Amino acid sequence: MPDEGYYSYLRNRIGALLLLDGRDNGTYGGMLLEDKLVRYRKDTLLAGMLNPDFFERSNVRLREFLCGHGLLQMVATYDASTKLEPFIDARGRFYFETASDARATSPTKAMEHAVGVASNGWAFWQVERTRERLDTVRQRYLDQFER
Repeated sequence: MPDEGYYSYLRNRIGALLLLDGRDNGTYGGMLLEDKLVRYRKDTLLAGMLNPDFFERSNVRLREFLCGHGLLQMVATYDASTKLEPFIDARGRFYFETASDARATSPTKAMEHAVGVASNGWAFWQVERTRERLDTVRQRYLDQFER
């Protein structure tokens, strides 16, 4: 990156956002993005999607969900030849479109859309890695911030 100020500008854009567990994130340090891709496979699905072959190996349900919402073609992948600014712009558009999807305005609405039944979405959704229910995660953070 020729200009550190420009790099900082790009890093602060929404398309550069990637949420990881704090413990995992800290171990990556100053590694180059292309070097982090292998590690990202075991992190969140959103992180794993950065890998160009992410959908070739598995993740069928996610691919079907993205196809069904017209989002699959918006998934931006990364390799060493990828230009950073267009990649971050594409990622930002993907986040915007994903967040704008009216079917996902609440866990219950998302559940209704995903399985065709309206029920308590907070109790339905689970964290993939830990199998912890969304209502449990939510309550833990509400308790932590006393809300």
